[in-house]
Parts: sequence; C-alpha cells; structure tokens
Amino acid sequence: MLDRKAALALRDRYKLFGFQGGWEVLISTRMVESDPQKMAALLLRIPGARVIELRKTADTLDLLIETDNCPVACPECGSSVESLGHVLDDLIASSVGGQVTRVTWRRRRWRCVAPDCSVETFFEEDSGVIEFNERVSAANRRFPLRDVLSAPSRLA
Repeated sequence: MLDRKAALALRDRYKLFGFQGGWEVLISTRMVESDPQKMAALLLRIPGARVIELRKTADTLDLLIETDNCPVACPECGSSVESLGHVLDDLIASSVGGQVTRVTWRRRRWRCVAPDCSVETFFEEDSGVIEFNERVSAANRRFPLRDVLSAPSRLA
C-alpha cells in the first residue's frame, strides 16, 4: 500500500486521477498539431480539404483551400475530362476563436472531351464544402458576425 505522499507523486507523474478508493490512468489519444495549415484544415472540418495559403491580419484569418475531389470522367457521359483551370469561390465567413475567418475555395473547372456530350464544362462539387457552408450559416444566424468589407478571394 502506498502512503499519501507516494500516491500524490505517482498521480502527478503519470496523470493519475483518484476515484472511489482506486486509481485510474488517464491516457490521452489526442494528437497535438503544430502546423498552422493543418490546424486550419482540421478546424474547417471539410474532408480532403488542404489549405494552400493562410494569411492573418489584425482583424481576419484568410484561408485559400482546395479539395482532393478530382473527377476522372464526365458526370453526364463518362468520357475523359481535361482541366480548364480553376475559379475562386468565397465561402461563408465564420468565426474561429473570436476572429473572423474567411475561406476561399479554389474550385476546379473541367471540360468533357467527347464531341457529342451535352456537358461542355462543369465545376468540381464537394459535399464537405456544402456541409461547411450550411454549418457556418446556422452558426452565423445564432451568433452574427460583424461585417467583413473585403472578399477573401483577393488572396490568389
């Protein structure tokens, strides 16, 4: 049996917490991330999103993201597609840690190579981005943000 001093030393060293006369070891499985871009991607909760650029000002945090959702075929006919570059879409501004966070999505544009296909061009779609906008819209209705004057797409 441990005396009180030894028990307290073990508790402090191994993060032990007492409960009903016994001891339980608290094992943390949370990982600590230190890379700012990875942290921002985790905060957005958009699966497959990658932060390309991150800028912090006194008033805002501006993020430029892209998703890994790349089509391999035309959604209409299934033919091959070729890239036509990208467009910048501003997502709904949110608040992270009390600071306005503006997110711009670098969305890919595609062209179907089949000459008889009714779809000439189309844009990348991502359910994670749609869910992000819905989640942020709901939060902004409950806790309105102050006005954001400039658009975040000025990053690229």
